[in-house]
Amino acid sequence: MLKIASALLAVGLTFLMSGCAESEDTDFVLYPPKDHYLQYWMYPNDAAISDSVDANLARGVILEVHPNATYTLSFDADTVAGAPKMHLFRIGKNKQGSSFVHPVRLLEASLEEGRYVYRFLCEENDAAEWAVTLEKGKDFYKGSTKNVRLTGDGAYSDHLSLNLVLVGNVAQKLDGFTEEELATAMLANFRKFYTGIVIDTLYVNHAENHPVVGDHYPANQPWVAGRSDDDTMMQSLGGGWPGAENALDLVLTHYIDEEGLMGYSYLFSGNLGRGEASTVVLGAHVKTANGSLSNSMNDIIETAVHESGHFLGLRHTSSTTADLYVIGDYSVVEDGFTDTPYCKGLLSSGLVKEKSSSGSDMKIRHGHRGLYGKVMLSTAGLFDINTCPDVDNLMFPVETETEYAGLTPQQQEMVRKTLMIYPH
Repeated sequence: MLKIASALLAVGLTFLMSGCAESEDTDFVLYPPKDHYLQYWMYPNDAAISDSVDANLARGVILEVHPNATYTLSFDADTVAGAPKMHLFRIGKNKQGSSFVHPVRLLEASLEEGRYVYRFLCEENDAAEWAVTLEKGKDFYKGSTKNVRLTGDGAYSDHLSLNLVLVGNVAQKLDGFTEEELATAMLANFRKFYTGIVIDTLYVNHAENHPVVGDHYPANQPWVAGRSDDDTMMQSLGGGWPGAENALDLVLTHYIDEEGLMGYSYLFSGNLGRGEASTVVLGAHVKTANGSLSNSMNDIIETAVHESGHFLGLRHTSSTTADLYVIGDYSVVEDGFTDTPYCKGLLSSGLVKEKSSSGSDMKIRHGHRGLYGKVMLSTAGLFDINTCPDVDNLMFPVETETEYAGLTPQQQEMVRKTLMIYPH
């Protein structure tokens, strides 16, 4: 059977935002218009081309920013229209749960190599969501905004540790291998594929031993993510592990309560601490219409390595119809790297379709952030997946019999830069 990585939409993150320098005194602030829904996102160093961001930048898009990182937002200069001013806003929630935007600062552009460039330092206490508008003559900028890019340089280490968390009696339910064998092979595979960063170590912990929530996870029963616990992301197990506080938490459950789903992770997660978007969830088994099937040790490891790529900022090399539907940006059809080929036939094949009911390719959840899951399907239709030029890349959305060749230099650099932006 094929195993497909399909996009899912999950609950957007809400952060307490403080500490950034306020905008200088100004008589005019150009807020995003009330009738303009802030739905398009920009992530640091994301190479994917988004016509939607280009078209909506002036009236408002969302930026994901992290503490102590320096950012550059730029786009091709329209010398006829001239350079606009850039307004930055925090996005937050009031006590009633309603969203609001608060001015952060006003930036002037510099002209560099044919592009308008805006630079700023984020001094937030935590990861945050900002909005941006462009102003010219106290109105929204009417000039062209093509090839928009957001780059970021972080202040943190390029070293990463992993924390494999076994939930319930999953260690007794592994099919033909032990937790020690799984941990050893998983560490070796992470080091094999992520050569652009340093994988220091892999810890093994059991959910019942968590110092805060351990009593919630008894060791004598199978644990089904999304059924045994309302939180499918198992976020209470993200962080708080003595000695592994800044590790990437890989949570292994009996299975996930969604037919065919092998594992999932937030895209551009940004959290190597406690709380939301701090976990990658894996299943030792996969739910089927008639019960469940065991995942091999290789299945679990490949899912973990692939989903961790999304956590660290890697998109699928080729988009599926599920990716487009869930992320809500139909203009992003590939990852934007010049050294990863793109499979045009995959998208038109409809291999991974947009569905939302149980047992389908993906589950719709409200919010903005992209949750990517790896699922098992029984058929690929008439499309020959093996003809795709990126079929051997770790971030190809469909797992085949082709052995992974690993990540490209641009993918490795993306992972390194993303990790150094995440506080740890």
